[in-house]
Amino acid sequence: MSQEPVFIVVENNEEYQDILKMAFKKSQTNGQLLFSSDSKQLFEWLEKLEVNPNLIILDYELTASNGLELAKRIFLSNEWNTIPVIMFSFLENETVKESALKLGIKAFIQKPDSYSGTIAFWNEINTYSFNR
Repeated sequence: MSQEPVFIVVENNEEYQDILKMAFKKSQTNGQLLFSSDSKQLFEWLEKLEVNPNLIILDYELTASNGLELAKRIFLSNEWNTIPVIMFSFLENETVKESALKLGIKAFIQKPDSYSGTIAFWNEINTYSFNR
């Protein structure tokens, strides 16, 4: 029996976290959704989990650093460098997007700016297979 997928979202805006949570439930995406507000909390989650998450979703615009810096730390780790990472942001910057993709981030997505868009975001995530 396979374990349900685990998704970690690194998002420092608590209101946006709430929108993501509600949309996750509404989309009926299968899995466990965990939130981290910063890199410290992300690495605490990674240490606690018995298996690696199926996907990490990073916000580009974080308080103490940016998502690219955090992604570099993940990809340099022998334990976590195989976890798929996508990045999302309200920022529309082709240079940042290109840097993210060159780094190994699987996708750079425009952050949904509506509740229905956020449900569609989770439905899109649900179409991918992250099963081991």
